[in-house]
Amino acid sequence: MGLKHRYNKKIEYTKIGTGIEQIDDDIVDMGTLLTLESIAVVDETTALTYIRIGCMTPAYFELWEEQQTVSANELIFTQWEHTMREGQHLRCEISGGAASDKIKVYLQGYWRKWKEEE
Repeated sequence: MGLKHRYNKKIEYTKIGTGIEQIDDDIVDMGTLLTLESIAVVDETTALTYIRIGCMTPAYFELWEEQQTVSANELIFTQWEHTMREGQHLRCEISGGAASDKIKVYLQGYWRKWKEEE
């Protein structure tokens, strides 16, 4: 396994409507593993019906955690460390709230190469 490299990112998103919307991180590069030690999501504007945090694989959405009835400005944290492989990416699915709500997703962890590129 390769050296660990820190991964810190903030994704800022403005909701389009009041229905279900997805916030996606970048796809994990070939030969790379991304481990997220901390994922936090907040709607700074209004309450949400739910926040779902998971991994988008090429075939389906793998749900890791869900919080229902989220208050405005309530910071939702993941409870466990999560690892994604090449071709996968983090997805936060949100429902409720209002159009033009400001959503922030904070990611902390590390990435490493598990094989050298050819």
